[in-house]
Amino acid sequence: MKQSKHPRLIALALSIAVLIVAGIIAVTMYKCQLFNEGTAVYETFIFTTIAAIAGGVAAFWAGMTVAKPLLDTYLERTGYGLAKRTIYFQGDEEQVLRIKKDLRTSNLIKAENYDNPRISLADADLVILCIRKEYESAEKDNPDFPQSSNKPKIRTSEYTGWLESAHHQIDTITNGRLVDSQALIVFTDGWLDYKAKSLFAQRSFTTLVNTPGRIVSDIHSLLTTLPPRNGE
Repeated sequence: MKQSKHPRLIALALSIAVLIVAGIIAVTMYKCQLFNEGTAVYETFIFTTIAAIAGGVAAFWAGMTVAKPLLDTYLERTGYGLAKRTIYFQGDEEQVLRIKKDLRTSNLIKAENYDNPRISLADADLVILCIRKEYESAEKDNPDFPQSSNKPKIRTSEYTGWLESAHHQIDTITNGRLVDSQALIVFTDGWLDYKAKSLFAQRSFTTLVNTPGRIVSDIHSLLTTLPPRNGE
């Protein structure tokens, strides 16, 4: 990791300058006293102030020593994630176009990192699977209970067929096609059941998104927190 030394050199120079100026002021005020009875006041006030400044500078540098490596790592990972990582889309074309439009509007990452036909599922850092809702109602009244005031519900055949299709699409991607260091977003406006969710529930760097307004922030989060891969 490459770190710039310029901010630290500037901070060191400023710290030394503050100590020198404080020392000059203290010595000048002490030498210019006209009354001996003021000596104790100057010694107590001025030298205590110098000690406080020195302690503050020491605390500052201690904090810089601990925090700077962490901050440098965070900034480097964030910058790399947004500048270099790529996104692969699969699934419903209309939803894919909607997400790409949101990415262009946000100007979060370069278009060439997600709107490039040469990006493949195997090489992408983040895979977004879009599954469009294709049913009107997920449940209907159970006809076997015609007299019940609180009729139990059963799944509609339309919803069952959609779930089978969604399950197949998710299974096709998650079953050995992604490595642990790749992220996955399943974006759908439908309702997945437990069976479909269980396919990716235990997978790291994976999330389910049901609302378009959330997806750009999830993309940002995953791109900047993924572990290194491909020799990074």
